[in-house]
Amino acid sequence: MSHNRTKNKGAGEPIDLMRSVKVVLPFWPYILASILLFVGLSFLYLKSATPYYEITSSVLIREGERAGNLTESPILSDLENIKTTVKLDNEIEKLRSKSLLNEAVISKNAFVTFYDHNGMFKKELSPYNVPVNLIVHEFNEEFLSGVEVFAITILGDKKFEINFKDNKKAEFNFGDKIKTEFGVFSIEKKSEESAVSFPFSTFVVILENPIVKTERYAKALKFEQSSVKSSTLFIRLLDSSPTRGKQILNALIDGYNSSNQNQKNEVALKTIKFLDEKLLVAKKELDSLEMYVERFKQRNRVTDIGLDSRIFLESTASTSKEISELSNKIEILESLENLIAVQGNGNETIPSSFVTLDPTLSDLLAKYNDLLRERQRISRIVQPNNQQLIALNEQLSSLKSNILQNIRSNRSNFEITRKNLEENLNVNRSQVQRIPVIERELMEIDRQKGIKQEHYQYLLRKRDESALALEVAGVSSLQVIDAPTASVKPVSPKKLTILGIGFLAGLALPIIVLFIKFNFSEKITSKKIVEGITQVPILGEVGKNEEKGYVVVKPGSISPPAEQFRLIRSNLGFLSKNENQVIAVSSSMSKEGKSFTSINLAISLSLVGKKVILVDFDLRRPSILKALNLDTEISLNNYFNDSIKDFKKIILPSGIDENLSVLGLNTPIDNPSELINSNKVLGLLKNLRSNYDHIIIDTSPMGLVADPFSLSGLVDVLIYVIRLNYTKISQLEEYEEIVQNNIFNRNFIVLNDSDKLSSSKFGYGYYSSGKNIRVKQKA
Repeated sequence: MSHNRTKNKGAGEPIDLMRSVKVVLPFWPYILASILLFVGLSFLYLKSATPYYEITSSVLIREGERAGNLTESPILSDLENIKTTVKLDNEIEKLRSKSLLNEAVISKNAFVTFYDHNGMFKKELSPYNVPVNLIVHEFNEEFLSGVEVFAITILGDKKFEINFKDNKKAEFNFGDKIKTEFGVFSIEKKSEESAVSFPFSTFVVILENPIVKTERYAKALKFEQSSVKSSTLFIRLLDSSPTRGKQILNALIDGYNSSNQNQKNEVALKTIKFLDEKLLVAKKELDSLEMYVERFKQRNRVTDIGLDSRIFLESTASTSKEISELSNKIEILESLENLIAVQGNGNETIPSSFVTLDPTLSDLLAKYNDLLRERQRISRIVQPNNQQLIALNEQLSSLKSNILQNIRSNRSNFEITRKNLEENLNVNRSQVQRIPVIERELMEIDRQKGIKQEHYQYLLRKRDESALALEVAGVSSLQVIDAPTASVKPVSPKKLTILGIGFLAGLALPIIVLFIKFNFSEKITSKKIVEGITQVPILGEVGKNEEKGYVVVKPGSISPPAEQFRLIRSNLGFLSKNENQVIAVSSSMSKEGKSFTSINLAISLSLVGKKVILVDFDLRRPSILKALNLDTEISLNNYFNDSIKDFKKIILPSGIDENLSVLGLNTPIDNPSELINSNKVLGLLKNLRSNYDHIIIDTSPMGLVADPFSLSGLVDVLIYVIRLNYTKISQLEEYEEIVQNNIFNRNFIVLNDSDKLSSSKFGYGYYSSGKNIRVKQKA
């Protein structure tokens, strides 16, 4: 039945927005508390969060050809694959490089952060308002991702105290070098002229790895073009200190221009050095090249490459053919030897027509076959111990030995010859394989000779041009249009946004929890879920009973529950085609409204003139008499224990309507399972059938005991009561299995305890004005 559960949980049931709102409204105190909590957390966050300012600058990057570029060297400018133009995208990547940003972070001590204290609500202090300077002399390369945190307390004009982690304290003089896991640094006190009024004598210092700090600045650094066709670039940076942010941007721009200039000078100097070195060796290379060619030909015994290669190829082909023929002969001899060895002293002849390797071997095979046929002829007419037959066997054995010896001798000779030919073939092949290498090397030598000659002349001409280029000063490739400026107010965090997020989170969280609770519960919450699991007809839905007691159907009553039971009565007669004399009412467990439904259904039937009797067959937990406030000493208990023989003496009037009678129990029955299957119960129901139009039986819950199943053959209709938001989906699935097994003749469902806010869906709406009561029926 798991597929049904999936079905009712899926998209088959549309969300009723109005009902969801009405369900949520009773929980407004929790929603208000959640909103206040999250808004309070937002205030705490804004109090502890570090404000960030936006630092902006605009620069102009010169595109196209310009002097002083990295690729502007005269020796490189003539090469077609390297152009002397500047691309905006490439320059942006240079500005974005982490190496430049890391230099700016280190030069401006951006990896040092000051706080008023340590903890959750600490406030960052401006490094320019702190009365000391921290100077780093050496970084620890193994200090990769951690942070160094310590507190500084100024003790006077010359001394201060550092409180390290684990509450280790030490006093130092200003200017002393201090070695920690971060590296080596010193702390110097600012001069009185540069120092500002500082309210704290103790503050916290956090040292971060410059690489980690650079990564954070890289994420906060943005580059934007004013337009596609423009080379103007806007640079934006977020920093908690406006002054430090402007200094980092200036350092980044200066580092970019300085890097371009240094690269230009470096290229020019390296070019001149390169030319000087190459000019010294170029002449020696040209002089030795001809001598190398001569020695190379002598060493490799090469005169004419084409003629030598043709001779070696012809010799190789001939040798390969001879080796192939010898291999075929060896295979024939091996096959013949195996055949003779397998045959033994058999009477089969040895095929000799294909053995043309050696005339002697052919003669021996022919003679062997003749003797073998002679032996076969004689063996048919003489005894095995005949002297002539014995002599033939000896001749055959001797001849076979000679044949095998001849085969082995020939095969050995062939193998020796093949081995010699293979050695010669390998020598020829190595010579053939070396010819392309020799030819390629000779071509490479000729090519190098031409290159060396042209290169030598080229170096002589460019050496003077490179020396002149070093004296020409390059123009900066990046021009500042607007110097870095900081925003007047912090741009992050945004107070209204944070408070709005806190308000929405506080509002959404309880609503989501309530939505999940009411829409994804394991309990049945709506009629749609029931219809998704079972095809059993639903007689109707009964709203919440706001009146005291079990009885809601009374003569003249038009309350919503009363009208709903009248609708159930009508649907029952129509759907059962009036074959509903004996009606059993059950559920899965207690407190689902089984007895409530039994009582009010019996009353609604009696009000239309039907003679009805309500029978309490919940033998384990009887409740009908108590529910109807009927106090009597006689009941079904007396009938079942035979103290009263005539059942009519224990029938009680209901006190609600003259057509309604009651058969109840005062106390539970000791042996309910045996009693409900007895002839006494069968006879009782038979007599009741002959005296009443309808018999309403309030049975035990079928999900707990098997008593209702014992009545399956005695009742016409079973009404299964489901209490919304109480009955579990798994219990309805178990009931569906009962329906599929056809245990009861007719099955119907009544939904109890429906939400009064959705009572308009029951088919009736109610409203009153003074004494006039109007009932409006909806489609």
